[in-house]
Amino acid sequence: MYTRNKFAVLKGGKDTLEHKQNILFGKYLILDRIGEGGTGSVYLAKHTGMEVFRAIKSIKKSYTSSENFFYEVSILKNLRHPGVPIIYDIEEDEEFFYIVEEYIEGVSLDKYLQEYPKLSNFKRISLLKQICDIVDCLHTQSPYPIIHMDIKPQNILINYSTGKVYLVDFGSGNILNYQKQRKFIYGTVGYTRAEQYESTESKIVLDIYSLAKIIYFVLENITDNKLIAMLDECMNDSKCKVRAADLCKYFETKVKGLDVSKKICVVGSQSGVGATHFALALTTELNRRRNLAVYVNYYDSGCIEGILGERNFELENTGIARIKGSYCRILPVYDEGNRADTENNIQVIDMGIADLNKIQAFNDIIFICGSREWQREQTFIIYSELEAMLSNRNVIKICNYCGNNILPYIEDPFKLKYMERKRFEKIMRKIKI
Repeated sequence: MYTRNKFAVLKGGKDTLEHKQNILFGKYLILDRIGEGGTGSVYLAKHTGMEVFRAIKSIKKSYTSSENFFYEVSILKNLRHPGVPIIYDIEEDEEFFYIVEEYIEGVSLDKYLQEYPKLSNFKRISLLKQICDIVDCLHTQSPYPIIHMDIKPQNILINYSTGKVYLVDFGSGNILNYQKQRKFIYGTVGYTRAEQYESTESKIVLDIYSLAKIIYFVLENITDNKLIAMLDECMNDSKCKVRAADLCKYFETKVKGLDVSKKICVVGSQSGVGATHFALALTTELNRRRNLAVYVNYYDSGCIEGILGERNFELENTGIARIKGSYCRILPVYDEGNRADTENNIQVIDMGIADLNKIQAFNDIIFICGSREWQREQTFIIYSELEAMLSNRNVIKICNYCGNNILPYIEDPFKLKYMERKRFEKIMRKIKI
């Protein structure tokens, strides 16, 4: 695996890398062992010169031949897809072969679904679309398709913060029509056709079978007759015509049919009632609950620059800034012509003081009002107008600093305490998340 749960003090045996040295090949500082199997281990390492993380896969020479090792490398070295780890280096010593790869921070698909059993149908379909897209990329490589041969939940990784999917462990893979076909065909019981154990011939339909099993694993209930028919062909027809591209197109259509661009408008009755504070806290909690969400400041009031200027953050490849040590994700202010990719994100839009004309564009509106005596008159006026104009919208009224009335004061919107998180459950239900 290429995941890290936590750093640990390494206590390896005589055949482990960390027993021999902490610096590998003069440039990779070994930090943790993050995966282990019968043929070797996977380590988290840091390139001492470039200051970047790498995953180093060690393979015992007693378990494989140099031919098999370089075969796996040949599969991956020229493959470029955002869902496949990049190979940066290969090495060997007396006992091990090593593959230095892109480090992927995530968790396997089976563990991800165990941790989030109530994952929405949209998120499940989004995951499957990404998985099918990766497999389609393998099967359409030129001059020859790449067959993974061991597609299973344990070889599919999910990045927590971005929801991005990766396919790993190409040790069983094969290149269709390659002049040196593998002598042995591997796979995992439950995700492999029976014929895969009876022949050394690699076929695209073997991966398609595994893909169908993955789809059944991810989706709780399948009622769509079109998908059922496709999966039946994938699993029961040795001459199956369904390809990964067909499945990818199916899920892409389904994703577009779901609510993928939910926008939540947060407005205040007047200045100083905590609309921005609440919007940031809501974004933090949505992401903690694995709902991909981003904070957007509607008016570009200087709030974003202030937050990002004071706090450490890292830019995702989408252009969205993730606050370090927090689940909060923020849309930075970009120059004209540059923009971040907010597709498939719930957008929490901070509109500051309520502008009745502009908030009509939103279906979910959270109205923050102060509970102080001098604030009540303005609150009543604005809320009355809201109710009259937006009778067909989902308007949620929250009195800030009001103790037991929905939500108390939130000390830090980037790190919510347990009781603060609990209070958000009622709000989540009202906005149907």
